[in-house]
Amino acid sequence: MGKVVVVTGASTGFGRLIAETLARKNYQVFATMRNVNGKNVGPAQELRELAKRESLALHMVELDVTDDGSVEHAMRTMIDETGRIDVLVNNAGYGLMGVTEAVTLEQARGGSWTQISLARCA
Repeated sequence: MGKVVVVTGASTGFGRLIAETLARKNYQVFATMRNVNGKNVGPAQELRELAKRESLALHMVELDVTDDGSVEHAMRTMIDETGRIDVLVNNAGYGLMGVTEAVTLEQARGGSWTQISLARCA
């Protein structure tokens, strides 16, 4: 089996495309997304079906990059299963809308702290 890759934000868009492409190139891929039993139940099921249909090493893992406990649990689960993580594709987005003057410093920092948390766990 190839390198072990974690892709955050794999429910749609670039994250999903990266996860599918790497799995087809014989990487062992953990496609992560939040709410796999809620909002993202459809995308999670589609990826599971793709993995089964094409015999891909593509696994779904629930991970909310804004929740340190979720990050630590997901990373521990993946490391326990594989013994390592070789590559982290930190694709999960952090969206914030509003007038610049109305955005608090805490809100603006949200995205960068998420990346630090993931890097620390990896």
